[in-house]
Amino acid sequence: MTINEFWHALGRRWRIGVAVFVACAAAGILAGLAIPPAYEATAIFQVEQLADIGGSVSWDTPHSVRPRLNVDVLERWLGQSDVLDGIATRAGTEGRTTPAELHRDLLIIPAGDIGLYEVTMRNPSPDVAQRVADAAAMVLADRAAEFAALEQDTTLARLQRALADARVMATSPGTTAASAADGSAPAQVRRQAALDAVRTLEQQIVLLEANRRASPPKATIVQRAARPAVPVTPSRLLYAWFGVTAGIVLAVAGVVIGDGLGRPSAR
Repeated sequence: MTINEFWHALGRRWRIGVAVFVACAAAGILAGLAIPPAYEATAIFQVEQLADIGGSVSWDTPHSVRPRLNVDVLERWLGQSDVLDGIATRAGTEGRTTPAELHRDLLIIPAGDIGLYEVTMRNPSPDVAQRVADAAAMVLADRAAEFAALEQDTTLARLQRALADARVMATSPGTTAASAADGSAPAQVRRQAALDAVRTLEQQIVLLEANRRASPPKATIVQRAARPAVPVTPSRLLYAWFGVTAGIVLAVAGVVIGDGLGRPSAR
């Protein structure tokens, strides 16, 4: 179709073009008015956990005694009603945000370093986004510190049980004779492995108890949430521009298609 043919088609089918353009432009404007802008605020907190104090020994002991706190645990906490209620209370948004909305709009991700996490809140109100992000970071940080402390106690008890088992093995009567029946290593070799395990476990327990006394697990807010000034969703003008652009394109297509269908077919 040439330019002249298009102008003639537009003259014949201008009502189609106008109707399509008006519909698309109105849809874009209405979408911009109906969809509120969303703001995001991010707070960062850090949980200082127990450092790795050694590797595994020759039987069922942990490869590491680092508390098992990770982002999956924190995400599960964000699904608990008591945590969400605590966030709303601390943020002062009771009645303005429901637990379901908080669970939907809160996001937590690792911030790069071990024990460092970002909490992001999205909300139509920049003030609410800021307050909830700060409150969520505080609530999660407090619970994470309690979790890490409990993990230290659990780890210490596990190491002490393993040490008791190793001492029993190390003090059992030894013999150098190999057991042909079960194909196991000589008893003296197993006893030496138990002695090595006792020394390793004793060192781990000493380090764990020293670290607990010197630096108990704690959580700190590294960065408070700033009040967002710019929304992260498209602006209303962008919605209107998209509607107008789509209207022009679809109006041209509607005119061309409508004119083609309206012409009598050649026989």
